[in-house]
This record gives sequence, structure tokens and C-alpha cells, in this order.
Amino acid sequence: MMRQARGARSLLLRVQAQRQKREANSTSLENAAWTEHTAIGLMADALSRTPPAPAAEPPPPPAPPPPDEANQQPDPIAEAEQYAIFYPRRAALILTLGGLPPSYDFGPPPPELVHALVTGTTPTLRALDTPALVS
Repeated sequence: MMRQARGARSLLLRVQAQRQKREANSTSLENAAWTEHTAIGLMADALSRTPPAPAAEPPPPPAPPPPDEANQQPDPIAEAEQYAIFYPRRAALILTLGGLPPSYDFGPPPPELVHALVTGTTPTLRALDTPALVS
């Protein structure tokens, strides 16, 4: 902290020495006063002007129409992943056999879901290939 204090003090002394030199010369003193006068005049002029009106924002794009539930097609891969999360053993069995087993003790999923389970390549469906789930 002492070094910082000494550095700040020496900087202050150098600035004051330069100011004293400038004030000793009457020509440079007049130039500095004129520069200050001009700057003050420009700032006062800028304050008296009215600011320009802000640019109007473009209107937001129209909202897309709500999806019609009757026309909306379900995503078979998303349904297959959801089925695999809820029923991992069933999904693994279907994947291993490439379809429904000949005898099963659960409600069969729709054919589209079976096809999506067998042909799906997402990480969730690939995780069903582990032998521990099938047994």
C-alpha cells in the first residue's frame, strides 16, 4: 500500500508541475481558457436541442397458428423412446426379437410403435441392446 501511495503522490506532483508550467505561460493559459469556453458552449448547445425521436420498432411477426390436434401426427420415435422409458424390459425384448414375441403377457403396443422400437437409432433405444434388460 505504501508503494501505491508513493506512486499516486509522485503522479500528482508531476501533474501539478505541468499545470504550473502551463499557467506560467500566458499564451497557453489563454488557449486553455478558450478551449474550455468552446467546450462549455458546445455542451450547452447540445443540451438545448431536443433529442431525435426514437426509431419505431418493427411489429412482431405474427404468431403461428395453433396446431390443429386432428391434423397433428405423433412422432413415432418419441413415442418409442417414451415406451422404452416406461417399459424397458418389454422394449428390450421387442428390440432383441425384431418384433413382438410369439407369446407375451402384456398388452401389445401398436404396430407403428413396434416398428419404431426395432428401427430406432437414438441413444435411448440403443441402450436397450444390453443383455441385462432382456433376461
